[in-house]
Amino acid sequence: MTTIDIALSVFVSSVVKYQYKKKHLPTIKRIPDDVWNEVKNILPKEKPRDTKGHPAVPFRQVLDGILFVLRTGCQWKMLPKEYGSGSTCHRRFQQWVQTGVFQKLWVRLLKKYTTTFVVSNGNGSHLTVQQSRHR
Repeated sequence: MTTIDIALSVFVSSVVKYQYKKKHLPTIKRIPDDVWNEVKNILPKEKPRDTKGHPAVPFRQVLDGILFVLRTGCQWKMLPKEYGSGSTCHRRFQQWVQTGVFQKLWVRLLKKYTTTFVVSNGNGSHLTVQQSRHR
């Protein structure tokens, strides 16, 4: 590795660190309205509110709970109550995975939230950086 390669590598590394610190955004706890409007049509029809049995947990609340578990790694049974029952969120997650709904949701969310940049140092090696786009 030449001196220029090392200098370029250090420069790219420091620029990436600076950009990350500068543009780091807080964790999204709720799906923003514009994102929800994009993904809600992927989901199956919701149970009407006036049907018998347990009241239905809205899909938006369930999806918030699922994303919370995936983001934090917490156990389903430890899911904060603001997202509804952990067992409800887990059951919906399993149903959506089995029917292919979750894969469609995930792809749409990834397209909305991330952009991938590839930075090359000129000698064939590169650094891949993902940056959040949603504000």
